[in-house]
Amino acid sequence: MRIWNIYQQAIDMGIGSDPRGREAVLESLRDRQADYHALPEAEALHFDKEMLHNPYPDTRLLYGEPTTTVRHVFMGIDIGPAELMLVDRLNQQGADIDLVIAHHPEGIALTTLAEAMALQTDMFSCCGVAVNVAEQILQGEAEKTTVSIVVENYNRSVDMARLLNLPFMCVHTPTDNLVQQFWEQRFAAAAPRRISEIMAMLEAEPEYAEAHKYAAGPMLLAGSERNRPGKIMVDMTGGTDAGPTLYGKLEQAGVGTIVAMHMSNGTLEILQKQHINVILAGHMSSDSLGINLFLDALEAQGVKVTAGSGLTRFSRLEQGA
Repeated sequence: MRIWNIYQQAIDMGIGSDPRGREAVLESLRDRQADYHALPEAEALHFDKEMLHNPYPDTRLLYGEPTTTVRHVFMGIDIGPAELMLVDRLNQQGADIDLVIAHHPEGIALTTLAEAMALQTDMFSCCGVAVNVAEQILQGEAEKTTVSIVVENYNRSVDMARLLNLPFMCVHTPTDNLVQQFWEQRFAAAAPRRISEIMAMLEAEPEYAEAHKYAAGPMLLAGSERNRPGKIMVDMTGGTDAGPTLYGKLEQAGVGTIVAMHMSNGTLEILQKQHINVILAGHMSSDSLGINLFLDALEAQGVKVTAGSGLTRFSRLEQGA
């Protein structure tokens, strides 16, 4: 494969598992293209043209030539200077790693992360929150997210990759979409009657079983294992935390249980007051599951994978899952 093929594979898999549905995602791209063509020439010069064909601003080729052939990738959840130095050292030892892939965004993928939060409008709307309410709350949260990010050293890792001449990309929302779809489909098929059944389903997957070894397995933060789940909301994609205000609308929307990758204390307090069952599935374990589904697709095409930086690698190729 070439870097461009891997980049496109990530986008295609993200669209195929997007909670909005494929047509809604493609429609958003068409709207973006129309907006671009309507811009005055001076504004069009500064338009982020990659977003004309990529619906996920937090998924980018950060450094390297798109036509570079890739036989071996190193992928981790967080890729900073230390991980890039590690890859450089591994290559000195003969690893021949052609591409480094981060899950969490860096560089321009980080500074535009807030744009990925719009996806959550449809997630909350599907759970019963009025779309206009979700949209307006998320717009405010996205602005806060951007302000908090742009003051940080957002390009540090990209600069390191450039200086070491290591091709570097990140894949965030597409793999989060994959784990979101994984659990939505399984909960819909199993129709669990008790919270204990949801916990058992999570713990049966190897990524969560592995997290247990580090005292980081799935946790029930609100409710009882004997409780009935009611309407289940899977909350594992959409850029970053939507903030407590939007979660405060879930009780009226009829949500009984939320299964989340991670959660702020403020959001948890809101949900506890609403008597919503809260399951914290786990951040690194949930990220790993989504990433593993993506890496299985690369391995099926002959790409060797080395995992690190918090990624627990389990293949489902032999399972056919």
